[in-house]
Amino acid sequence: MTRFGMEEEDFKTLTQFIRDVVVEGKQVKGEVTSFRKRFQELKFCFSGSEFEEHLEALHRLI
Repeated sequence: MTRFGMEEEDFKTLTQFIRDVVVEGKQVKGEVTSFRKRFQELKFCFSGSEFEEHLEALHRLI
């Protein structure tokens, strides 16, 4: 989830959701859906023309 921008405090929230489900048997779907909305954009990856440029460079190497 770090690739979606989660940080330490966000992981604390995530682990609480897991605990609520596993230990307490709670239904947390709505809360998780709301929480996850903040983390929709994938980071630390190539996109668009950046990807094409690097892919061509890799092909030239092989």
